[in-house]
Amino acid sequence: MPRGRRTYREAMAISHVGRPVGPLVRDWRLRRRRSQMDLALDVGVSPRHLSFVETGRSRPSPELVLALADRLEVPLRERNTLLLSAGYAPRYPQTPLDHPEVTRARSALLVEASPGPYDRPYVHVSGGPEAIGFF
Repeated sequence: MPRGRRTYREAMAISHVGRPVGPLVRDWRLRRRRSQMDLALDVGVSPRHLSFVETGRSRPSPELVLALADRLEVPLRERNTLLLSAGYAPRYPQTPLDHPEVTRARSALLVEASPGPYDRPYVHVSGGPEAIGFF
């Protein structure tokens, strides 16, 4: 085989991310303490096919990658990584934490979560409609 050429298995399992999708799926499955049989039946594929995906003998469809990620409760950002590793485009948008929209949203959440008119925990200083029902 000429130098620099990949085998069929390598070409099917490796994407531009650099890590094959199979070991990533296996890592998430083991992290969630699921057996191949249990996960395969939950997703609706044969345990043999899931084994082939994990070892790189079979290339999963994007639907299978997303179904596995869903059943394994993989975070959205990591689902994008799985999709990229399988050779597919990411499906979930990612916004950096220092993006102006995220900063505005974070500020709004902090204002909403800030304590109300309390001088110490659980001691309400001002009377309002919620205090009328209490007394």
